[in-house]
Amino acid sequence: MDKIHPSIKKLEDTELARYFQKIMKYANEGYVLVNKKRDILFANLYILRLSRYEKKNLYEMKFEDLIHPDKRERIKWGFDSLIDGIAEEFEKETTMINKNYTHIPIELKINELNWNDTILYLITIRDVSKYKKIEEDLRTKLETILSPDYKTTGEELGKIIDKPKLQSIMDDFYDLTHIGIAINDMKGNVLVSTGWQDICTKFHRIHPETRKNCVESDTHLVENVEPGEYMIYKCKNNMWDIATPIIAGGKRFGTLFLGQFFFKDEEINYEFFENQAKRYGFDKEEYLEALDDVPRWNRETVDTVMDFYTKFASLISELSYSNLKLATLLTNYRKVEGRLREKTYQAETAREQSDLYRDLLAHDIANVLTNIKSSVSLLDMKEKEGFQIESSGELIEIIRNQIEKGSNLISKVRKLAEFEDQEHIIQDINLSEKLKTAISNVETQFKDHELVINTEIPDNDVRVKAGKLLLDAFENILINGIIHNENKVKKLWIRASEIQDRDKGFVKIEFMDNGIGISDNRKQLIFLRKYTQNKSKTGMGIGLSLVKKIIDEYNGEISVQNRVEGDYKKGTNFIILLEQV
Repeated sequence: MDKIHPSIKKLEDTELARYFQKIMKYANEGYVLVNKKRDILFANLYILRLSRYEKKNLYEMKFEDLIHPDKRERIKWGFDSLIDGIAEEFEKETTMINKNYTHIPIELKINELNWNDTILYLITIRDVSKYKKIEEDLRTKLETILSPDYKTTGEELGKIIDKPKLQSIMDDFYDLTHIGIAINDMKGNVLVSTGWQDICTKFHRIHPETRKNCVESDTHLVENVEPGEYMIYKCKNNMWDIATPIIAGGKRFGTLFLGQFFFKDEEINYEFFENQAKRYGFDKEEYLEALDDVPRWNRETVDTVMDFYTKFASLISELSYSNLKLATLLTNYRKVEGRLREKTYQAETAREQSDLYRDLLAHDIANVLTNIKSSVSLLDMKEKEGFQIESSGELIEIIRNQIEKGSNLISKVRKLAEFEDQEHIIQDINLSEKLKTAISNVETQFKDHELVINTEIPDNDVRVKAGKLLLDAFENILINGIIHNENKVKKLWIRASEIQDRDKGFVKIEFMDNGIGISDNRKQLIFLRKYTQNKSKTGMGIGLSLVKKIIDEYNGEISVQNRVEGDYKKGTNFIILLEQV
């Protein structure tokens, strides 16, 4: 029996584990069992093959470790909605990343299980990469066909005609006329046919050389026939065929053929066919019997029948063109929809930026100006009215500090605007140097506060993949721990450690504080630009949203936890993961 994860062994009954292993091990879709912390407790063979991880490694991971970093928050939200009772199940198309860093599109569904009063979550996973590829290929093909400068490859007709319906109509025609008919694409492939003669189906279309004669006749000899006209010609296998083109959207996609036949008033060249049987190794007797079965038509019949079939070809062309127009409309609709979605996103982003800058003016800048105005008013009262003030120097220092605060605020807003407009260069950054600079800057900015900052930073030259805005990210987190702190002594802890995750080296940086903390239901919101924790304590309301943008840009991760597990009021622990150089 396969190894059972230790967490399952802790259950009162291991029957659940055995049930999953027995029933789901060889299922043709993936099954993962996790607990509330999203630790992987069980994964079937499908998941092991898809993820490329060994079972022992997989059971040390959380489920979101299998998901693309850009998609993880949505998956976590899905779990939270189940835990909070908002939803009974969660379904999502997302992207898995396996051990080899291959991106795999998947569909997943999460359901809650109650086993002996233990809440677990069953995740069903299906690899949809094959379907996505087919969908993308068809979409690309359709968009290419509808392009004005498209040159047909010859095989598109089969994609825009309804072959079963046409086959039914042609079978009915054959019952009435006993005249064989076929529709070929531009490469000579037979899409629909009825009433074809044995000499073709059993001989000419079977042997490679005679088949080549058929295809050359069907394609090259009729390529210049105009729409609404038809051509009677003798194929390279020495029988008569009739062809009329199928046009859709001004482009030729195929040909409607009638045949094979002889005219009643012509003499058949049996010597030609006897030599052909010998040349290609046909059974002479069977081949000549098939030749005798080829119908003979008079020329009047041919003219009457072709008058009908040219109209039939025109009907097929119109129906195919309708399909193309519909496809064009759908394609254009998708393009317009995509552009509209992009415009909507841009408008929403612009609105968010407008709201952000409005809030900054309404709160941060307004507070700065109010403090400056109050200080100036007191100095003015002292000058004009002899108002007694203990220290003018203190007021001047307040004004100076507020001007510096406003300048810093404007600088950060400018950095945010530049950050969103520019591409960012990822380079090797000395982590210890950046952390020490951030600490020094914060101590200078808050020199009037009683700060205690403890650090555990490696002495060696630890380098990470980041950019020039990493310092701003660190400072924002430290400032957040100070301004949202009601203690007289504001304590900060900074710890950096090297870890291995997903077979890669990372540096884990933790910023802890003894501040007011963040409740669990707000932890997912604090990185959103729309969200500010406390308008009265804005202290640069874009702080954490900017931090997340910076860390995401450097392909890192940021999250927030309680400093003391189970008690958010004891402060926060912001955790950043950056790839180590």
